[in-house]
Amino acid sequence: MINEILFVRAPVSSFMAFIRMVKMILIDASDHYRLRRAAAVLWIVAVFMLPGGGVADDFTVRPGIDLIQSMSVNEGFYDEDTGDFNLDEIYTVLTAVPSLEYEKSPKLYGRFAVNLEWFHEWKTGDDDMDAILSEAFIRYTGERASAGGGFKTRNFGEGLIHYKEEPGVLLDLDVDDRSVLGFEMAVVEDRSPLGRIRFAYRTGFLEEIEVFAAGFIDRDDCAADVLTFFPRVPGEKAPESSGTLFWFGLKAEQFFGRFLLSGIALYEYGKLEISRTIQTPRFSLRRTDKADVQAWAVDFGLSYPLTDNLFVEAFLYGESGDALSPSNTVNAFISVTPYHQRTDIFFSGGVEPYDTETLFVRQIVQYGVLCPGADVQYEVSDKKRIKLTGAVFFPESNPPEDGRYYGWEADAAYDWEFHDDAFLSLYGSFFRYGDIIKGPSGDRPGDAWRLGMFFLLESDFFRAVFPFSGFNVIDGR
Repeated sequence: MINEILFVRAPVSSFMAFIRMVKMILIDASDHYRLRRAAAVLWIVAVFMLPGGGVADDFTVRPGIDLIQSMSVNEGFYDEDTGDFNLDEIYTVLTAVPSLEYEKSPKLYGRFAVNLEWFHEWKTGDDDMDAILSEAFIRYTGERASAGGGFKTRNFGEGLIHYKEEPGVLLDLDVDDRSVLGFEMAVVEDRSPLGRIRFAYRTGFLEEIEVFAAGFIDRDDCAADVLTFFPRVPGEKAPESSGTLFWFGLKAEQFFGRFLLSGIALYEYGKLEISRTIQTPRFSLRRTDKADVQAWAVDFGLSYPLTDNLFVEAFLYGESGDALSPSNTVNAFISVTPYHQRTDIFFSGGVEPYDTETLFVRQIVQYGVLCPGADVQYEVSDKKRIKLTGAVFFPESNPPEDGRYYGWEADAAYDWEFHDDAFLSLYGSFFRYGDIIKGPSGDRPGDAWRLGMFFLLESDFFRAVFPFSGFNVIDGR
């Protein structure tokens, strides 16, 4: 398998190995974790066995460790166990990320990292520890092309389609000095392929327009969690599903005078199929339901500098919705594993099942969402800044019972980069539930709020503060 995905020797072999990797992802892959292990082995082999590896000249090896601590106090969040908005929790997550980076000349770069996490819930006293492979990839950069493979974060559609660590491959070709043609393939869940092709054109120094298309094939019964409008019945086995989803998008960052317009627009089309089997002592009944998917999503922002250190942005986020009634067409925007943070509570799971953070892995947002809002950012200094965010959340389609809005949210954050490689963030959020969201008793839930802290120390911080530590760079130049 290593021979299938090592493609750093020459452009021709890089392209052929990329094609073979695509074939493996689309046809041969049967175990997501097998690909994770392959990515880890790939990285080790690349460092120590390829020409110019750990025993030759013109190379650099950087061992390191990042330390991350986050703490959050949540009140009034949605509780999946009770179905009510009464989840109160205080938790701490301490993460150590030991890593090893390898660089040969400017062309070959690799990184291997593992997340060692400790989770503690202060109210219940629950503890949990985990070790997760977070990165194991190599990248080769040539004069007109770059290629890479392994396990790393895959960002499709600015997080609106998918944002998660996955095994996969990437190939970018420079069409000319301003244009890039890119291809990317990944495996999500166990064996479901996700791919993308993009064409980006730089219109200016910080300006770019990109068109792209992405596709997903469900091979892990993921759609069974999406088509929730087909109710389960007693005696029914776990549903099976399949389907294909496509996204066509336009992304842009463009200046108009001192105004900066940035955003992304997506149109989604696909077909989903779910098969249900009811088994009783006397008979077995199997039914298959099919649905087409036609949906859209947008995320636009228009920012303007009022002064040299005061910036404002107006934004609009939207997703089409669905009433979740039996139909041959699903109009709700479906993602694989989306991630974005326009706001801290609504888009981060605080108001499930109404938020848009868990569209694909759990369910469709019932009525879609239209979210107008604004950001104000003040740079106290080069190292300190304050950010304020306000937003209101409306349904995109007509909800039942004359509901008008999900609610409104206000966020505040203070960020301090007290060292080039050390960062502290303090933040707070408040969410007032609207008349669409109801508790089990049919009443509007009480307000939700969150207070949190995020602290980061990177490897270069330890190298600077402790110059004789074990994180010194091994330089073979």
